[in-house]
Amino acid sequence: MSASRKAQWKNLYTNDPSNRIEDLKRKQHVSHFYEIRKKLLTHLLLLPEDQEEKSDQPAVYVCATPKWKKWVETHHDISRCLRFTNPGYFYFSDTESNQLWKQSSNKALLRKLHKKDLLASEAKDPSAMDDRVFMKQRVILTEVTPYRPRAGDAKSVSIITGCGPNLMGSSPKDLKEFSIGTGKKYRTLKSRPYKNAYRELANLICVTAKNKGKKEIVIPANFGTGAYIKTLNKQSKILARKIVRDAFAVAAKRNHIRIKGIISSRLPNAKRQARELTEEYRSSHSELTFQSGNFLDEMREAQPDQLFLNPGSDRTIGGKYIQYPSATLEEQIAQEYNLIESISAALNPKVKEAHNLAHVQIIQPPVTPCCFWLKIVAGTTILSGGIILLVLFPYLLPFFKIAAGASVFAGGGLFYRGYREMREERNHSVSCTPLCCTS
Repeated sequence: MSASRKAQWKNLYTNDPSNRIEDLKRKQHVSHFYEIRKKLLTHLLLLPEDQEEKSDQPAVYVCATPKWKKWVETHHDISRCLRFTNPGYFYFSDTESNQLWKQSSNKALLRKLHKKDLLASEAKDPSAMDDRVFMKQRVILTEVTPYRPRAGDAKSVSIITGCGPNLMGSSPKDLKEFSIGTGKKYRTLKSRPYKNAYRELANLICVTAKNKGKKEIVIPANFGTGAYIKTLNKQSKILARKIVRDAFAVAAKRNHIRIKGIISSRLPNAKRQARELTEEYRSSHSELTFQSGNFLDEMREAQPDQLFLNPGSDRTIGGKYIQYPSATLEEQIAQEYNLIESISAALNPKVKEAHNLAHVQIIQPPVTPCCFWLKIVAGTTILSGGIILLVLFPYLLPFFKIAAGASVFAGGGLFYRGYREMREERNHSVSCTPLCCTS
């Protein structure tokens, strides 16, 4: 771009009041959170090894699947899991802040933090590559409070952090397990394993919420289907979003808990999308509803019986929450609430205690779609065998008659259970229009 063209753009920018205001807000934001982050990192460095638990720190609850428990038992090292509940390491996008971080004192601070293992692993760290796939097998529930509460805002908010399969390219194992293709673009979704993964996750979230006395879960409508599916092709993205919605609809009905999906009001036709999706799921008698709005506004008006779902990461917490404007909802939450302090293993000792296997509640996964077919086939086989014996061989000894009758009874019961699960599965798997499925 020529010097004259650059000058034109500069004049256009500085003469637009909205741009000047946005620039001022960005600088204030970066300055404010730079100070918070530096205090946070300094505090981490000064933490004693035998820090005692403070009463003012929020309680933390961890629920997980048997897969997560087996992984922890295999490695005999809970610190490998706790590493994923710490803030990440990154530079600011702002040039001036970057210069501050390049100062020798700040570089030394970061080096010490890395040595003390108080930050999340780097994205290309071998341990992160191997272990991050298990982070979608557990959820963390805690209370968060706003940094700058306004009049009428909720003093504290119950929040549960979880994440789905990572198909953005940073998790090679997830990419291989849940998609087909070469490279990191236009891949095709493997619908069956993806569906099973989200059924487990949605059930885990709902059971945790119910056990904590919550009556409604508020979720972002695009949970797990934003940046985490960016390597998929357009049709696979549409399918992925439908699978996630169906999974939450099934979990809501199974656990008798309400789920409200928030569609960003900035999207075109958000109100119409919310209304039509709600009607579609209502036809299957699901407790899943949708409405247009702002997720953070919902958090500010949180009720005691509500639980909010934070779309977390499989490697760190809070993301790049210094950036303005922030790229993800988790970063926005971390900017307004003390999310990082609450679920950081380095800042809140209760996080480490909650991840101890003695305190983690293990939730069994729901029935997968293939199980009811096995029950139907097995039940039909046993039932048929018993009927054949009774009809073709009427003069069997009493013992064999009893055995044949028992097989008829058992086979019929197994067939009925499989048939009932199949009907339930089909009732939940409604066909939803891809209204809010932008690629």
